[in-house]
Amino acid sequence: MRESPTEVSTTMKFSGAVVASLLVIAGMTVPSGADACLRMKRRRVQKVDHKLQDVNRAEHLLAKGQGPKAAKVARKRFRKFTAATGEPDSGKALFNRAQRTIALATVRSDGAIDLGKGMRGKTPEQRTGNLAWATSVLEIQVAAEPDNLLLRTYLAEALMHQPGGDAQAVELLSQLANDDLMPTARGFALLAQGQQRLGDVSGMDLSLQRCRELGEGDDICTVA
Repeated sequence: MRESPTEVSTTMKFSGAVVASLLVIAGMTVPSGADACLRMKRRRVQKVDHKLQDVNRAEHLLAKGQGPKAAKVARKRFRKFTAATGEPDSGKALFNRAQRTIALATVRSDGAIDLGKGMRGKTPEQRTGNLAWATSVLEIQVAAEPDNLLLRTYLAEALMHQPGGDAQAVELLSQLANDDLMPTARGFALLAQGQQRLGDVSGMDLSLQRCRELGEGDDICTVA
């Protein structure tokens, strides 16, 4: 049965109205290409954690032997880096990483590093104070994370810069070595250095051998 002209016209009008409505809804719900791009950019900007970026960069600089630069980058984001409890607006784990980086940079500079007011590292007293602070930081962190083997090697490294600290450092590192828990070749290199200072030549040779077995090359596995 054929539709009358009037019915056809009515049907076409109805269909046109539905299509128009759908187009309006689509225009309301689907953002333009420019809007979508802008929203994605805003999301990316919001997700950037500049403190995390700087801590990562500081750790990288320290690993490359650029301690003073590493400390400077970490201090830029954590002004209260000497605080034992961290900063209220920072995650504790991230603060600890930054503080640890500054402490290690201090140790590896033998205290001769500028950490700000009262900690310039220019006089013997200031260098001694810087090293004492760094050692204290690592002692606190080891106490908080007793199962962190890497932290123990950091503490041993700091102790070797303290008067009479070689024996304690060797004891700490020897425990890791004897239990086959030494986390890095650097740990064995530090142990060898401490054993040399204490006159343990055979122990030093064994530690250097185990250092080389970890595959980090002869550059680090030596004793001056």
